[in-house]
Amino acid sequence: MSKIIYNLALLLLSGPLVTSAVAEEPPRPEDPKEVLLYPVQENGEAKYINREGKVVIPGPFHWGSRPFREGLAVVSRHRGKIGYINEKGEMVIAPRFAHASDFSDGMARVSYDTKSWGYIDRTGRMVIEPRLGPQLTFFPFSEGLAVSRVDNSFGFIDRTGKVVIERKFTWAKDFSEGLAVVLVGDKYGYIDRNGRMVIKSKYYDADSFSEGLAKVRTGLIHKPRVFFINPSGEALFGFDIRVRNAGSFHEGLATIEYWDAEHRFINRKVGVIDKKGNVVIEPTFETIFPFSDGLAAARKGTEDKLGYIDRKGRFVIEMKFKMAFPFSNGVAMVRVGGETPFGSETAYIDKKGNYIWAPTKDKPDRQNK
Repeated sequence: MSKIIYNLALLLLSGPLVTSAVAEEPPRPEDPKEVLLYPVQENGEAKYINREGKVVIPGPFHWGSRPFREGLAVVSRHRGKIGYINEKGEMVIAPRFAHASDFSDGMARVSYDTKSWGYIDRTGRMVIEPRLGPQLTFFPFSEGLAVSRVDNSFGFIDRTGKVVIERKFTWAKDFSEGLAVVLVGDKYGYIDRNGRMVIKSKYYDADSFSEGLAKVRTGLIHKPRVFFINPSGEALFGFDIRVRNAGSFHEGLATIEYWDAEHRFINRKVGVIDKKGNVVIEPTFETIFPFSDGLAAARKGTEDKLGYIDRKGRFVIEMKFKMAFPFSNGVAMVRVGGETPFGSETAYIDKKGNYIWAPTKDKPDRQNK
């Protein structure tokens, strides 16, 4: 998924020291159990429900409160400072931030003033102090490292804030399965945790590794060749020029996108392949999102709505949603009604398509305020 890049103002006067990179991911606190609670919005306020649709944390919180990640959820009350609650609704990290992100890999990016940024751990301790800099940007942690950008140069920091992979790349993605996509000039390759280029930068496009495979693309943008490689850089299977693009593997399946007969994007069709490159769902769909919990949001035909298909490409939940998000533990968030996805109402459904939380507006109508 892409991440929001924040542009900051002043030069970092005493930036992190470049140190030797570490090959092994450092230990961190044990991952907390997954919290199966979901934020709902009602009359401009947020509360949390369980999988049965019962309100278990009444709040009220500000409408922008977030889902649980790594056992904690970002919340604020009455548009005040931001903190974190646990599954009991207890404010375990005091609301003292102007901005706070979800936890990722045991760390969360926070700011007191939206100008300088640092990281806290799950106890709320500031482990990397907020820093200022021109175009200085920190990204979420993954596998013990986080992308760090200054101006137009990208590298990686560790959990202490030290630069362990020099900022020398044109662009970089999070680490995934021990490797990270980096852009060198105008070509993509892969580095390991020591910063070594282990798969040469020779691709016009490259995705992160997922389930042991990564999609890469060679050739010019109007005549791409799509391949899947393993962590050694070996191409396991590829496609001819009829294939425009492909997605990452989830639950053993990946989307594949075909040009139309006249090689145009506007009438493209999407199908699904397995990990041997075999087409298992024919390319007759306009949109298919990644599989999760055995289902994938999809759209077919001229109807501008989404439903859910199973692993055989059959619609098991009809197309009736403006937006449809991945299932997790048998629950998915959807948006219904409205002229646009962002003017619609939020709801939660089970895997039979039944509402566990009926559609509600995210914000109250202004005239009723």
